[in-house]
Amino acid sequence: MTWWQPTGRRWRRPPRQCPDWCGGGHLCTAQHGYPTGEHRSLPLRVVTAWGVLVATRVQSITDTASRLEVRLQVGLSADEQFATVEAVRVAEEVDQAVRVALATAAGWVDVGQLDFLRLPGSGR
Repeated sequence: MTWWQPTGRRWRRPPRQCPDWCGGGHLCTAQHGYPTGEHRSLPLRVVTAWGVLVATRVQSITDTASRLEVRLQVGLSADEQFATVEAVRVAEEVDQAVRVALATAAGWVDVGQLDFLRLPGSGR
C-alpha cells in the first residue's frame, strides 16, 4: 500500500486576472501562474525616418508597478568611427528624452519651462 492515494483530480495553477492593457495569449505568461510570469501589452511599433521604435508595457506578477521596454533600431554610418559616435550620441539623447518625459509626467518640470532645453515643440 502506498502512502498517498490518487484522487483522480488534476492539479492546476490558479488562474490570474490580467490588467486591461495586457495583450493576453502568447504575450502573457502571467496568466499561467508561472513564478516569473509577466503581463505584456501589444507592442507599439513606430516607424520613423531614422528607424523603428517598439514600446511594450510589462509587469511581473510579483510587482505592483509596470515598466516600459523600449527597443530602438537606428541605421548607423558605414564608417566605424562615425558609427560609434552616432551610437553614443543616440544613447545620450534617448537618456535625456526619458529624463525629461519622466520629470514632466511627475510634475517636477512644467512643460512651459522646457524652452531652455531647445526641444522641438517646446517654444510655444
